[in-house]
Amino acid sequence: AGIYVGQSQKIIVRNSRAAFNVAGLEIENCYYADVYDNVLTDNTGGLLVFDLPALPQQGGHDIRFFRNQSFANNTKNFAPEGNIVGLVPAGTGMLVMANSDVEVFDNDFHDNRGVGIIIASYVKDTEDPNYDINPRRVHIHDNHFRANGHDPDDSEFGGLLRELFGERVP
Repeated sequence: AGIYVGQSQKIIVRNSRAAFNVAGLEIENCYYADVYDNVLTDNTGGLLVFDLPALPQQGGHDIRFFRNQSFANNTKNFAPEGNIVGLVPAGTGMLVMANSDVEVFDNDFHDNRGVGIIIASYVKDTEDPNYDINPRRVHIHDNHFRANGHDPDDSEFGGLLRELFGERVP
């Protein structure tokens, strides 16, 4: 990750730029974060927020993303095999996974070949009884989207998008 914050609380990430990473800016298993006025470009995925099982701090919540620019995040995924970010398809503007109370507003998502925003459940098996694999209360509003989803990559997820929607993803 270009910018990584994990298992933390009361976070502010602002006025930063990340390029040519798998994850441009990653918020993992965190509480109360404001992420704003950042530029994410030429990564595999621009903005990522997720919760992972079997960590001391779980149940990531109350995360806000606003006034960010996430564009042209089309770099081929080069994460080591088995790494959770290895599942992020190239061309992802933002990924929200297994987190709650996430608000995404006044951001600009453009020229991401795969998709502007993905909201997903955790896809691997887990035996953690306290872990909720599903995202909850994700509020996406007042963002700007253009020229996303025009060429999903050849990953498993990209193939699924092509199968469901064809060459252009809505």
